[in-house]
Amino acid sequence: MDSGILTGDDDALIHPDGALTRSRFMGLLNLAIGSGGDAGLKFADLLPEAADGSDWHPDRNITREEALALVAKLDELDPNATDSLGAFSDRADVDANLEPYVNAAIARHLLPHYEESDQLLPDAAATLAESVVLLQNGLANSSKYFFPIGVWLQSTQNAAAYKAIGVNLYVNLFDPMTNQDLTNLQNAGMKVITDLDRDSAFAGENVIYADYLPPDEPDNAQPDGSGGYGPPVAPQTLIDEYARRKQERPNTPIYLGLGQGVAWPEWYGRGADTGNTAVYSQYAQAGDVLGFDVYPVNSTDEANGGPAGKLWYVAQGVDNLTGYSNGQKPVWADIETTNYESNPGHTPTAADVKAEVWMALVHGAKGITYFAHVLSPFQEAGLLADNAMSTAVSAINRQVQQLAPVLNSPTVNGEVAVLSGNKDVQVDTMVKHEGGATYVFAVGMRDGGTTAKFFGLAGSEAEVIGEGRTIPIVNGQFSDDFAPYGVHLYRIPDSQAGGLSSLQIDGAAVTEWTSGVQFKQIEMPYSTDSVTITADAADPQAEVSGTGEKPLQVGDNVFIVTVATDSGTATYVLNVRRQSDAEPAGEG
Repeated sequence: MDSGILTGDDDALIHPDGALTRSRFMGLLNLAIGSGGDAGLKFADLLPEAADGSDWHPDRNITREEALALVAKLDELDPNATDSLGAFSDRADVDANLEPYVNAAIARHLLPHYEESDQLLPDAAATLAESVVLLQNGLANSSKYFFPIGVWLQSTQNAAAYKAIGVNLYVNLFDPMTNQDLTNLQNAGMKVITDLDRDSAFAGENVIYADYLPPDEPDNAQPDGSGGYGPPVAPQTLIDEYARRKQERPNTPIYLGLGQGVAWPEWYGRGADTGNTAVYSQYAQAGDVLGFDVYPVNSTDEANGGPAGKLWYVAQGVDNLTGYSNGQKPVWADIETTNYESNPGHTPTAADVKAEVWMALVHGAKGITYFAHVLSPFQEAGLLADNAMSTAVSAINRQVQQLAPVLNSPTVNGEVAVLSGNKDVQVDTMVKHEGGATYVFAVGMRDGGTTAKFFGLAGSEAEVIGEGRTIPIVNGQFSDDFAPYGVHLYRIPDSQAGGLSSLQIDGAAVTEWTSGVQFKQIEMPYSTDSVTITADAADPQAEVSGTGEKPLQVGDNVFIVTVATDSGTATYVLNVRRQSDAEPAGEG
């Protein structure tokens, strides 16, 4: 990235209400996606409607409509989205060539505060604060920056509460979808998977992620209407229904949710089909996205290889369903969060949930769905009612979403090897290359501790993401200790030349930069009217600027820290958002 794109005044503060040139907006966009230089995205390529051929007038201030249209194009939003500009009295001022993309961005609620006014002011200059929020929201909904984190069969009245703990998707609705459901989901920025035969009136809405193919767990023995059970749903019945729905809505993915027989072939709840795994390759033909559930902590089934206490059955289910679909369809795993039958000794801990999530992800799951109910006594939003668990799930989700570009990137096989010091505890890994770094995600697969040695690594040290520590890499190797079902996530930078070795705000380390992208948003309470930024360069000869005490206004405050060396300049963008006195205190 050109070092002049994100320059500010002497204290490295770029005023949030200041206008951005097109050049600086594109610099911020490329920084956010980890690109730049010759490989960076170009204004004229993304938005030729606003350029004069190759002359894109980089010194012009970027307008609101241009910024919205750019991000809509980057996200590949539908330019034929339902009209969302009717509420603006100045919609006629929107450039006709940009209107479909501006509408798509507004329909996706990428800048909600624009919707609080009856004027869009499309020709007004976009501010830095607006641009930062626009990029954050826009990239969070893109195919690269969005990772599905769902919740199963919950009321949309709690959509905002689930969004606050990092859930971004509702999987199935108990009752037919209503206009109020639509409003609740849109206000929370939440997507939904719902039965579009039942809810066909909403099939064109922007909240729709996929069509839900009922029934749930069709591979289980089905109620016969007389208090007993008959056979599972025949695979061909579902395949035929899938074909009909695809004919009606060819561009809408279809979600199929299967039961624990995926992970445990001897699951007796399948009735006559118990042990028959051959049918699963047929079931896999009836969905574009394939989910399954198995809840090892809640399970009391120990006989016949039952899953009780065996958290690795989550990973086993991902492996099995991936195999049944020949690796051609994304597999999602359902994750337990409550003691849903209130059985003593069967309450999942935060560590259990984290292990199950990362076992699923390391084995290739492309989405997760939380089971949040307590069934006895009934409590629909049992997860939300458990403050400790909802806090833990929030932390898991925040980390998963920060790592979304990594998780959505191709997996690298055969590059890193691992040796467990405990022969009874296998450590499974997933390796990714993304954003100028190698990522190794590792999880202990049994209820026992071990020391794992990793081989085949480049670089000088591994950052242990979220743990505030690093491990030296010597001769391509490092070792780490794993608690029972332990999870460690490692990031090994390709090069630290010109970068920071540490960055702190008021003494607290700023870590977990999104996929190596040097951009971070941090929440501060209203009572905090200033912060102190300190930083240390990896190269002792480097020059660091942008540190020191910074005043905070209410809302977004963007600070730039730069590290200059002979080989170039690295730029770190911090958006410190000071809450209003009406907002509850919290941290980001």
